[in-house]
Amino acid sequence: MGDVARELLEAFERHARVNEFLVETLPPDVWDAPSPSAGGRAIGEIVTHLLATQQRLAALATGERPDASDAPALLTRDEALAALRTCREQLTSAFERALERGEGTAGALPRRVVDTVTYLMQHDAHHRGQITRQARELGRPLQRDDVLRMFGWLELP
Repeated sequence: MGDVARELLEAFERHARVNEFLVETLPPDVWDAPSPSAGGRAIGEIVTHLLATQQRLAALATGERPDASDAPALLTRDEALAALRTCREQLTSAFERALERGEGTAGALPRRVVDTVTYLMQHDAHHRGQITRQARELGRPLQRDDVLRMFGWLELP
């Protein structure tokens, strides 16, 4: 596998670890607190949505049938964290196999690997922005160093 492919995988894996870090870092009381925005989702609902997208793509990438559920049940923080780790491992492995074989696709993904990786990074970053804003609106902003870790200026634990 070439250097660019390796860097893409490393960037994706770090990005996915940021999702896990954010869930671990959030104060427990904000997980299911009502959104301050009218009609908004609770943070746990946002994470559940983010995860459902990853799970559908991981299933396609690994050759499994995606769960047909349009509205997954709200997960606890611990359930979400475990599922995020599993998805990171499944997706990274599927992307790595495809890139090692020189293939542009993985499993039955509707997009090519690079497009899927960038889509997931954009999708998740959008929702991480919602989550951090909402935590701040709920009076529980993330610490400065935690934000710096999320943006890659400090190392993740």
